[in-house]
Amino acid sequence: VAGTASLVSTLFEVSKHEDALRAVSLYENNLLVHLESRDQSAQANCYWSLGCAYSSIEQLQQAAENFTKCYQLRLLSNESEGLAIALLRKGRANLACGDTRAAAEDLDRYLSMQQAMTEQSQGRRMPEHTVEDECDAAIALAKAYVRLGDMTQAADVLKRAMSSATTEDQPQSEAKVVVAFGEMYTGLWITKRGLDHYERALNIFVELGQRDQEAKCILEMGHLNFVRGDTTTAIKCLEEALALAKKSGTGSTVSQCLMGVAEIHLQQGSYVQTKAHFEEACNKCREQLDPMGEAQGLCGLSRVNLIMGETTMALEQVEEALKIRESLGDRKTMAECLCMLTDIYIKKGDMRQAQHVCQQARQLSAENSELLDNARAEVLLAHIMALSGDLNGALDQMQKARDLYAETTMLGGTKIFLDPHALGQVLSDLGQLYSKAGQGERAIDCLQQAEKICFASDDVAGLAAHQRTLALLMAKNATGPDFPKALDKLRVSLESCKTHGNNAGVADATLVHGQIACLQNNQAVGTQKIKLAIDMFRDSQDQRKVAEAQCLLAKSAGVSPMGVLQLQEALEIYRTVLDRLGESEALQQLAELQASLSNASASCKNWLDCLAVKRDIGDIKGAKTCIAALLMEYDKLNDHKRMVEYASELNEMARQSDDVDKASHALLYLGKAHANLNSPANGIEALTAAIQLCESAPNSSKAVGRSADCHEYLALCYSKQGRQDEALKATKESERLRARLGPAAAAAAAPASSSTSSIKATKPPASNLTPSAKAPTPTGAPAAAPVPAAAPVPAASANNTPANKAPVKKSSSMFGGMFRGSKKTNQG
Repeated sequence: VAGTASLVSTLFEVSKHEDALRAVSLYENNLLVHLESRDQSAQANCYWSLGCAYSSIEQLQQAAENFTKCYQLRLLSNESEGLAIALLRKGRANLACGDTRAAAEDLDRYLSMQQAMTEQSQGRRMPEHTVEDECDAAIALAKAYVRLGDMTQAADVLKRAMSSATTEDQPQSEAKVVVAFGEMYTGLWITKRGLDHYERALNIFVELGQRDQEAKCILEMGHLNFVRGDTTTAIKCLEEALALAKKSGTGSTVSQCLMGVAEIHLQQGSYVQTKAHFEEACNKCREQLDPMGEAQGLCGLSRVNLIMGETTMALEQVEEALKIRESLGDRKTMAECLCMLTDIYIKKGDMRQAQHVCQQARQLSAENSELLDNARAEVLLAHIMALSGDLNGALDQMQKARDLYAETTMLGGTKIFLDPHALGQVLSDLGQLYSKAGQGERAIDCLQQAEKICFASDDVAGLAAHQRTLALLMAKNATGPDFPKALDKLRVSLESCKTHGNNAGVADATLVHGQIACLQNNQAVGTQKIKLAIDMFRDSQDQRKVAEAQCLLAKSAGVSPMGVLQLQEALEIYRTVLDRLGESEALQQLAELQASLSNASASCKNWLDCLAVKRDIGDIKGAKTCIAALLMEYDKLNDHKRMVEYASELNEMARQSDDVDKASHALLYLGKAHANLNSPANGIEALTAAIQLCESAPNSSKAVGRSADCHEYLALCYSKQGRQDEALKATKESERLRARLGPAAAAAAAPASSSTSSIKATKPPASNLTPSAKAPTPTGAPAAAPVPAAAPVPAASANNTPANKAPVKKSSSMFGGMFRGSKKTNQG
């Protein structure tokens, strides 16, 4: 019976589509005739008929254009009959196209006109102004207000429509308004009220015998129950909704139910089931000639294929969905597609294309007056900045996105967030950026805020995810007592995921448990948990997570050949799924491990591969890190010609980005290379420039240690030129600086060999020389712990950066005077 009903539904949709195309052809021909005769009334009627025909086949932009022309002609000709209904259809078509502000103006004007006419007729409703039209207009206007962030207006409009429907005893219109209330509360994550309204609408639809509407209500109830953590009830609702939809024979309802089931599977981590349901829904939409549904299904398929590593297929599916939505003129969903494309390009590491598409999404969202869509684009732009090495810019951008999501609106006398789930996610992203910037307390504070917001909005899956992230941040910033708290937080997240049936969350929690155990130096437990997580990710076919876990497993193994094998496996996965970001991270970790294993040649090869990827994805900061490491490895191999080549390149890159740390590093190795290549004059010039840069941060232990190295190699260059007095002076200065560092610091900062015939250098301390975010310092000045000195040392910031602003000396010609007159400031 269901199969027969589906076939009949398909034939009906095909017939309707053919009838609409014939109507379009007919009325376009009629319109040409009326244009020649200049009959405005007839022209308006033709535009009306064309708008209706295009609406029936979901050609949204063309429908809006024709309804607009119809309304304008009737307005110009003072034709009152049909004017209001033309305005109503114009407003609804504009809303469907994504022109939210224009739609709100049209629909508000329509309702005002209808109210004025009713008042003129002493409360009697005119025949052409039906309750159904009033409720349809109110529902569309409420949706427009929701998109514009005005929940008070949306609720007031729906309340007036509800009053009209109940007064006139119109249960069909009443049920539609109740569903609109349910949609509004669902979007605001007020799940209990959403459930109540869908249940009320369901009872009305049952009395009316409308199975397709029953199925939609039950589907939404299933989704809300799942969000609240009641998985058993959610599954029952989904099964019942799908059965009802098939019995009703309405193909579009069946496809919507299939996609609803797919979304639940996606959140639970059952990706094979997700893919199967989305594919079935897409096929159903194609049969029913439902392009909007097909585009929605393609976007769902793209999301799951991206997780499963089918990156090329995911990209093609979003591009196909975007073409469909462009052809329909649906600007709102076009912006959503552009955001999805941006995410895929980010995963691929194509930051230039990602930024280009993201800017398109921002512009389209702004034109549509879509606050939340614009905020989503801002979040993506922040991720692009962070992955391109601009951490300060990413923090500023993410804070901007947070402020957009943190805007509140009034509903029932209470302030509420427009999308608490998205706000929680952006707070989590901001916290992770703060963690990368070394601001652990601010990172934890952001995650705690996200946790509270998700708890208040009954977002069970979001709450568990934020608890996992918070646990890891607490462990990374832990000093003993925080480890038990982190594990307690993780335990709560894990139990929530198990109760919810969220297999993906269980796997993520297991992986985090392994990371925390490794941070506690409990490698046995850590390795066991990470391996267990890898098995879970393989079962769900989440390829990126498998690779990520393999990298963590290699890290837990320490300096061992086993880590090399694990990283090579991760690298192969990243290359297979076209994840350039993951590939660069795996290559960097592999290069560092090979260096620790004293495999300098293999390390150089990995660093060169990593450098190529960093350049491709536009990560300038990462590229500088690769070259800095290459200099140390080529120094071990005594390949001084390559040292000159790469040190010169790093010096130029550091000049362009005002990076004193990398500049002084490059000049130090450039001087060493020239010294070993019997070019002492060039060596002196480079080392002198490096010393001047180090002196811009006199209280940084790293800068003092690097300056000591420079003076030692400077002494070698002077000796080769026969300038013994200057060589002796440089040697004494080197010794003075090392004595200032103290025995422990001097041992750490000293070169690996003091031999004058063959200069070797050890890897500098791991801390990066970045400016403090809390205290003003010279632009790009090296930052490290304050060193002992005879005179009192100024107080240091939380990031061990001197609080006073040291004078910046003029740089040498080799560094181009990049800090003269610099106006760059630090961002808090």
